[in-house]
Amino acid sequence: MTIYIGSTHRGHGHCIAKGVDPKLMMAELFGRTTGPNKGKGGSMHIADMSKGMLGTNGVVAASVPLALGAALTSKLRGLGRVAVAFFGDGGANQGVLHECMNLASVWKLPVIFCCENNGYAESTPVEYALSTARVADRAAGYDMPGIHVDGMDVFDVFEAAGEAVRRARAGEGPSLLECRTYRFYGHTVFDNPLSYRTQEEQDYWRTRDPLKLFRERVVPGEMG
Repeated sequence: MTIYIGSTHRGHGHCIAKGVDPKLMMAELFGRTTGPNKGKGGSMHIADMSKGMLGTNGVVAASVPLALGAALTSKLRGLGRVAVAFFGDGGANQGVLHECMNLASVWKLPVIFCCENNGYAESTPVEYALSTARVADRAAGYDMPGIHVDGMDVFDVFEAAGEAVRRARAGEGPSLLECRTYRFYGHTVFDNPLSYRTQEEQDYWRTRDPLKLFRERVVPGEMG
């Protein structure tokens, strides 16, 4: 296992991408002992160490120090592994994230801090709660690269993430990667997103669906 990830409270996609068996995940969601955490973790706490999945987490930004610990282990033992800490724009303001970025920079740890910025922390616009124009701007305070990419573009993310992984493996320390994306639906099934954003905004971001953009780019003759 060369990559470890610490996920968010909605990290099911991360789990699947990391190779966690969807059938075992469903068993976990239903509290069955056949789940990867014996049914005791549930939806928000799915972990599979055999796949490098350190866990989803119901506490905002709480998986960041787990990734930091995995990165420290890799460096101390010379394992050549990289850890990725995922968090949202709401998690970008959590103190534990800043503590971890500082420590990662001081110790030059092989960790990538990846912010999935969808523009809203529940219903709070990122512009209201962020002290800088971009989350990536904060990297300068911790002497690490801050990269802002189009999170709806698979290739843009792939290229930026690849460079961050290269740096980490080369012993050059951490990176902060901000992927600008969008949440198409409400924060919960009870949330009406049109109470805090416009239909025009939603319609625009629908045109930038990453699956649509990917298909148009890789399938010859595909029309938008």
